[in-house]
Amino acid sequence: MGSLKYFLMRVKSVFKNPGRENQMRFLKNTLLAFFLVMVSSGLIIYPAQAKKPFKWEGEFVKEIVLFQEHATWTEIRDVGKIWKKDFDIKTVMKLPFINALVMRVPDDAVILGDVADHPLVESVEGDGKIFEIEGLSNNGKSFIEKIPSPKRMRGPWSLLRLLDQPYDDDSLIGPIDPNLITDEISFVFERLKENKVRIAIFDTGIFNEHVKIKDSLNEGIDIIDRLAGRFGEETPLMGPTIDDNGHGTHVTGIITTFLDPEYKWGREAKDYVEIYPVKILDKYATGDVSNIIMGLQWAIDNDIDIINMSVGYRQDTPALRRAFQEAYKANLTIVASVGNHSNWDDEDGLQGLADGGSADGGSADGGSADGGSADGGSADGGSADGGSADGGSADGGSADGGSADGGSADGGSADGGSADGGSADGGSADGGSADGGSADGGSAGSGSGESLPRYSVMYPARYSEVIAVGASGKFGELASFSNSGEEMDIMAPGVKIPSADITNGNKKKGFGLCSGTSMAAPYVTAVAAMIKGIAPMLDNDAIKDILIRNANYDAQEPAGELNLTGAINETLAWLLNQDPDTLSRNEMKEIYRQNLIEKMETSGEILWQ
Repeated sequence: MGSLKYFLMRVKSVFKNPGRENQMRFLKNTLLAFFLVMVSSGLIIYPAQAKKPFKWEGEFVKEIVLFQEHATWTEIRDVGKIWKKDFDIKTVMKLPFINALVMRVPDDAVILGDVADHPLVESVEGDGKIFEIEGLSNNGKSFIEKIPSPKRMRGPWSLLRLLDQPYDDDSLIGPIDPNLITDEISFVFERLKENKVRIAIFDTGIFNEHVKIKDSLNEGIDIIDRLAGRFGEETPLMGPTIDDNGHGTHVTGIITTFLDPEYKWGREAKDYVEIYPVKILDKYATGDVSNIIMGLQWAIDNDIDIINMSVGYRQDTPALRRAFQEAYKANLTIVASVGNHSNWDDEDGLQGLADGGSADGGSADGGSADGGSADGGSADGGSADGGSADGGSADGGSADGGSADGGSADGGSADGGSADGGSADGGSADGGSADGGSADGGSAGSGSGESLPRYSVMYPARYSEVIAVGASGKFGELASFSNSGEEMDIMAPGVKIPSADITNGNKKKGFGLCSGTSMAAPYVTAVAAMIKGIAPMLDNDAIKDILIRNANYDAQEPAGELNLTGAINETLAWLLNQDPDTLSRNEMKEIYRQNLIEKMETSGEILWQ
């Protein structure tokens, strides 16, 4: 205050002296001196120049940053803003249901280390590649074999087998006898009409103009062709999807054919099921790990009941594991194919080439077999499936689970004796207490990125939260191309399956044959939908248990084969005598789902549009 008093006295005195010019000069000098005094005394703080945002000039990598479960979304968002300014890190995709961000990060070890060391961060992982279990990669040729459009009241051998109707071993399509359709099956469709089940197909998209499936389709989400935002975010687009590969459409046709009680190859399934395409794979049948996670987030938020997916990768990751655990706790029933032998042709970590590239429908996995002249030509127990076939008398003899395919077969008393969750497939198996004990979410089960045994069950089917499906042939035997192991829950027909085909010139009415575990998974999905339609109050655990418990078991095989009649009969029996514990469990999971949906909504993020 002394300085201010002195200044005022000087101002007053100067105006007593004559000479305006002297007054102005004095004021100027005095004001400058006063300002310097005030700054030096700390009474005036001179504003510092704002720090410019860091600009990275090198390469970027795409990373999934998984935050601690206790972190709030506000905290996560704030960390992202700081990283953007300090490290030039941009958020590409937001995954609030697992507390994760997909980010574009400078390819710099120091910056990546700083991100990983943040106290709120649990893990940082590259956004690796996933592959379709079948794909359009056989030298540009279709992996689907063209056939004439089939007629009404005729069905694929696989449907006839599951309906317990007779079929010719040498034919792929045969007549359906309406007099042999049981009252129980008729009742299932009555229930489905009242309780439509919502199925999401995680695949290459679905062609929405094919005459046999178009009426069952609803708007899904396209996670491949995303809308880029102003700040680098990529927002998936809701609506119809394109299928620029053909795999997703073929898979969908298997489900709609099975759920069409008039047996018009799916045309009348619209009254019993709602199909939602979730495009996570591009025209080459490849995609990013984050696509699966975003798809699961969308499915939870959109009341999907069942997910069918035919993707494969070989390494567990923290973000994927948490995503599948959250989806399971939110009562999603997830059906996935175990993968094919051809998926091991490429030895790079997260890869699983498609069952139907050069393989399983092309020339691979047994020469012309498994989709060539075999498995339905002279095949399935003749000279097919690779000659005398996979080490035995061929796909129906002692092979594929007898003394074939690796001695006493896939690990001891063999994949179907004490196996399937016991000591088979290598003892306690594949990761300690084995992918379903402390594994797949604990420290076991390849969570650290260790290699999986060759031809074993791939992720995500390997997770205990998923129904893992292998492929069977015409006699219920494990198909020669199918992966297997104790994590495989069930088998279903997957050899030479007729379905909708958009790859051979007639996109709206085309039909074709394809082999692979991708063709088996849809049958399990369809039966799971029947169970859910009969008893909507059954949770995902109950559905999985019913499917496995009622499968047809053969000691020579690594898992039981899907049994439609048994699964339906047990579900109907449960409906008459409902278990309170199951009802309570279902209710708790639905509450958990609502909490996740609320978490997504309160995040304030635009997750899709």
